[in-house]
Amino acid sequence: MSIFPLFNLNSLLCVLCVLCGSYSAIRSLFTLYSLLCALCVLCGSFHSVNLILAEDLPHPLSLAEIRAAEKSVKDTIRKALPAVVFIEGGSGALISSAGLILTNDHVVGERKEFKVHFALTGRVGWASLLGRYPEGDIALLKLQKEEAYPFLELGDSEPVQPGEQVLAFGNPFLLGDDNVFFPNSPADFYPSVSLGVVSAVHRNSPPRYPDAIQVDVAVNPGNSGGPLLTLEGKIVGVNGKIETRFGLSVNSGVGYAVPSRQVQRFLGPLKEASGGIVYHGHLPGLEVAERAGAGSPGLLVARVVQDSPAAKAGFQAGNRIIAIDGRPIPTRHRFEGIFKSYPVESRMTFRVLRGEKEEEIAVTLHDAKIPAKPERKKPDEDE
Repeated sequence: MSIFPLFNLNSLLCVLCVLCGSYSAIRSLFTLYSLLCALCVLCGSFHSVNLILAEDLPHPLSLAEIRAAEKSVKDTIRKALPAVVFIEGGSGALISSAGLILTNDHVVGERKEFKVHFALTGRVGWASLLGRYPEGDIALLKLQKEEAYPFLELGDSEPVQPGEQVLAFGNPFLLGDDNVFFPNSPADFYPSVSLGVVSAVHRNSPPRYPDAIQVDVAVNPGNSGGPLLTLEGKIVGVNGKIETRFGLSVNSGVGYAVPSRQVQRFLGPLKEASGGIVYHGHLPGLEVAERAGAGSPGLLVARVVQDSPAAKAGFQAGNRIIAIDGRPIPTRHRFEGIFKSYPVESRMTFRVLRGEKEEEIAVTLHDAKIPAKPERKKPDEDE
């Protein structure tokens, strides 16, 4: 049997990987293909290559199927654009018909009122600060004019997994209004949209991203506060931070978004903050080890301060924390990150190992009283 059809099939698969944005898949396919060919040469049968490829590798999509998927993404973008707003120094998204706007704390700064431009039309509105959470880099604004606004639905970030495709909206380098490259160019108020994948979840990236979604989406200064959407058009994150190299504030392929599950926990306190600051919760008196040992069932409780809230809740030195609200706790870094993603007075359930017996301990988080003014970067330097 001719080997050339096999090469053609492999080429089609690689083209599909490029179209889907999965370059790592190309390497995997080449490795698998090479191993299969070597095996079949030894066996004297190229026919078996065809059988394995046909049965075990994904069937190439037709051009019509690719176009249909592309149209679906375009439709999601078209429906989302009217709910995106430009705020001086960054971006934001409307999350209710009443005019609630979600953005980053580092975009808001110390201001109380904001001039807002609506995407596409450039229409001007004014918004007031409802509340901000500096340690989690989120802020909530409300448009002053009472009317029904287009908005995006807050989705659930918890099911999001690495490899899932996402869309980032925003105003990188202020291209849509105050273009940093061409200062006198007319504004078109058209947001930029990037497509990429989730690289990791539950990243603790100090100081302000304790439970972040890591993405490879192209986001840059000006994208801060813009929404991170699923392909169904639901907000699963707020874009806010990028890792940079050589001191340049340009994306290097590692970005972070505040997950929508964390945002939802803080929405109530932010609405009631009267323009002030909200804080994350804390459990005083509980000290843990640096990390769980190899093969250990959980993170060791190293010390419990006598008569502290942790002691009164039932924690004892020598306990091992297996999970908090169902999330495994392998390190102190992760332990601290989870606390920073819950507001004061949140209820939290610990699963602990005490001797040979597993128990659940429910606690109410205390006020951490994080300083109101952390060291602040220039507007939008976080991203």
